[in-house]
Amino acid sequence: MNIRIPKIYFKLLALLLPFVVACENIEIPSLDNKDDDATCKLKVSISGFDLSISDIDTRSSIAESDLTKISFTIFDSNGNTVFSENQVKDVSTHFGEMNCSLSSGTYSIITVAHQSNAEVSVSPQSVTFEEDGLYGKEVSDTFSAYMSFSIGDEAEKNLDLNLDRVVALFQLECKDELPANIKSFKVLFSSGSNSYNPTTGLALNSKSKLMFYSVDSSNYGKPYQLSAYTFLPQDSVEMDITVTAVDTSNEEVKSYIFNKVMMARNKRVRAVGQFFQQTQTCAVNLNEDWYRSDVLEY
Repeated sequence: MNIRIPKIYFKLLALLLPFVVACENIEIPSLDNKDDDATCKLKVSISGFDLSISDIDTRSSIAESDLTKISFTIFDSNGNTVFSENQVKDVSTHFGEMNCSLSSGTYSIITVAHQSNAEVSVSPQSVTFEEDGLYGKEVSDTFSAYMSFSIGDEAEKNLDLNLDRVVALFQLECKDELPANIKSFKVLFSSGSNSYNPTTGLALNSKSKLMFYSVDSSNYGKPYQLSAYTFLPQDSVEMDITVTAVDTSNEEVKSYIFNKVMMARNKRVRAVGQFFQQTQTCAVNLNEDWYRSDVLEY
């Protein structure tokens, strides 16, 4: 028996045939291709410090330094924080190194190393030591680095940072004995700040700046040394510095003004003399040799 196939089926087959052939040429994406959410493993290390014009302290590595705290903060191209890590020496297992994962894009990293008890807030525009008027919250020796970088399709990326000192140091060296009734010192910079621009290292909102320093009783009856750090609005600034000793009754026992002191970033100025036996204010012009400490005798 002959079976007759209706012509309409042949017409449908003719219409479907091109689609069947086309399906044979479909390309299936490789599973090895990275998608938009793929990440890169980033490792950041601190290689050293820039001490080209400094004699404050020579440091060859972050581990050998007196710095006790490091913060790493990474921002995306819109200024949003995408990663942040705070490390404490002898507590963090990899002090001076950090690891994270980032997707492709453009970023910036701000690194701050210091030894202050103050909270440090970091943004793309500023680094601020959050003072609350208490002793021990002052600006300390501070190193900083700013770097922009991009993440592409690499699986791993290493960044090696070199930190610059961004503070100036005033050191008071009292050759006479520290009286037992002195509980603290106040240091007033006529131009200083507790915040700085992370891209330049220069101070923000610079004005007269008062710093507080407590005295440990173990120093009574001995010569005394006080170190006061500040951020400067320029690489070097001439200013007046007032040092005041305060007793246990919160009375100002002794005050001394150092006039026209040339302070410079990454440089120390030492004031050496008999602090408590002086009876008058002195004005001193400093030698501007940046490669050694300037010494004031008072």
